[in-house]
Amino acid sequence: MSDTLRFNPPSGMNSLSIALLSGHSMCVHRQHPTEDLPGTAIPVRFRKEALAKGCSPVGLDIDEDEEQSDTKSDLILKAVEAVIDRNDSDEVDANGRPKLAAVKKQVGFTITKVELDAAFDTFEKSLA
Repeated sequence: MSDTLRFNPPSGMNSLSIALLSGHSMCVHRQHPTEDLPGTAIPVRFRKEALAKGCSPVGLDIDEDEEQSDTKSDLILKAVEAVIDRNDSDEVDANGRPKLAAVKKQVGFTITKVELDAAFDTFEKSLA
């Protein structure tokens, strides 16, 4: 049995480029252009990033009979809301914005300041 898993790009995409910090990169195709097979064989080093970018294993429909799963942005927004709802002075700054460390802890994965700012802007717009 082959150890190589084949992945499809996220729904609605025919291909997706994946790049690692090591400098390695590859493209995930829905229909591989040279192998004439569905999906792309993904080496182990790319699997975590492929999953993080929304790729799914060929033959596995992760949205089947299930509601649309939350995107990374949705999860960050929910974490922002949870931090604000707690109203803990250690978790928000003087302007009432949640601190990056508090949101990272709530969401359970690393996020950037840019992602936090985008989520907080969405949160503020939802209040209007």
